[in-house]
Amino acid sequence: MLYNRLNRVLEALWARGYRRFLCGGATGFDTLAAVCVRQLRAAHPEAELVLALPCENQTRGWKATDRAVYEELRADADRVIVLAPHYYPGCMLVRDRFMVDHASFCVACMEESTGGTAYTVRYALQQQLPILNIAIAAEADHFCDELSDLPF
Repeated sequence: MLYNRLNRVLEALWARGYRRFLCGGATGFDTLAAVCVRQLRAAHPEAELVLALPCENQTRGWKATDRAVYEELRADADRVIVLAPHYYPGCMLVRDRFMVDHASFCVACMEESTGGTAYTVRYALQQQLPILNIAIAAEADHFCDELSDLPF
């Protein structure tokens, strides 16, 4: 299950010294990641949830239930960065580049070789950012299992 895998990866990142977690605020994996970071923060209060939002009105057209979860996450975030006051074509890609440019590690859930996630992963690779694709269970398991080899 992706939820359990992501929680395990976040704990492994925590054990490796990561404290700030940047999420994009979109529906789907971004929301799941933010929910999991909140849970990590409950166990490790030093963990920070930072939302990087493409625009102030990102939720236009969303279902009411998705907007409610978004507003709850936004209110509970340690920091919210809004990159534009209004939606414009390309603002999501600007947000994705911003996240890569301000990250030291990338956790992605990429199941297709096209689309926004694939674009972001390619950009992260160009920037030589370490990437973990948790859509591949074996990759995530290996990342988490490497902790048993560390001397602490």
